[in-house]
Amino acid sequence: LDTGSEDDTVAIAKRYTDKVFDFEWCDDFAAARNAALAHARGDWCLTLDADEVLQFPESAREKLIEFMMKHTPLTLGTLEIESVFGEENQVALDHTRRFFHRESYQYCGAIHEQLEAREGPRAEALTGLRVIHSGYAQSYDDPAHKALRNIPLLQHAIESDPLNEYYWYQLGIAQYSIKNYAHAIEALAEAERRIDFTHPIPTGSQGPLARAVLTNLATSLAYAYVNMNQMEQACSVLERHL
Repeated sequence: LDTGSEDDTVAIAKRYTDKVFDFEWCDDFAAARNAALAHARGDWCLTLDADEVLQFPESAREKLIEFMMKHTPLTLGTLEIESVFGEENQVALDHTRRFFHRESYQYCGAIHEQLEAREGPRAEALTGLRVIHSGYAQSYDDPAHKALRNIPLLQHAIESDPLNEYYWYQLGIAQYSIKNYAHAIEALAEAERRIDFTHPIPTGSQGPLARAVLTNLATSLAYAYVNMNQMEQACSVLERHL
C-alpha cells in the first residue's frame, strides 16, 4: 500500500507483485494500515514497513505456522526490532506487535498506531522473528528527519487526547531524536506524570505499560537532563525507576 511516494517505489514494487495499491495520505497511520488490511486475504497478517527487512526469512514461514498452530486468534505475535539511530549507528532492541489474526484485530491511533482487539481479551506471544529497522538512521539535522513529520501529528493527537501518556512519550522521543532536549524533557516528564506507579505494573490511560516503553522513557528523560547539564535531575529520574 503506497501512501504517496514520489520516487520509484511503486514501479519497483510492481516488478515483484501486481498487488500494489494506492492510498491518499490523510495524516492517519491507522487508517493507512487498515486500508492495507482490507486488501489482505489471509487469515493471519504480518505487517512490515518500507524501512524494515526481515532477518532470516528462510525460517520465518515455519515459525509463523508454528505460532498459528499454538495460539488462539486473540494472541498477538511480537517481533524483535533492531533499530539503528543517528550518525553514531547506535542500536536499540525492542519488541513490537506485528503478527495477528485479521478478523480479530484492527489498528487504532492516527500516529504510533496500535493493534486493538475487536472483542475479547488480548494476549501476546513471541514469534521468534527479527526485523532490522533503518528508519531512524538519520542525522538529527536532516531536513527530512522523521521526527519533523511526527511532531505536529503527535501534538494534534495530544490536543484530542491529553491524558494519553503514550502520545506524550512519543513526542518526547521525537524531540530527543533531533536534540531538542528542553522540549523532550517537557514531554517525557508529562508522560511520566500520567503514569500510575501504585500498581504492580505501572499503568497509564491505555492500560499497563510495556517494559520497553517505561525503560526508554526513563533513560531518555535522564539523558535529556544530562545534555542540559542538569545532573541532579538525571540521577533523580534513574533513582525513581531503579
